[in-house]
Amino acid sequence: MAVKPILKMGNPALALVSSPVEDPASETVHNLLQDMRDTLDDVNGIASGTPDR
Repeated sequence: MAVKPILKMGNPALALVSSPVEDPASETVHNLLQDMRDTLDDVNGIASGTPDR
């Protein structure tokens, strides 16, 4: 799919509150997860982290 930019600590976008996911099985969520896999593969990553709030 697509390689996305990786946001690092201090980026204001990481402080935004996300919207609830209405359908975790939707194509939109599937595409997002594929983009995350592609991005991690591109940087030889093995995991991603999220802010704890």
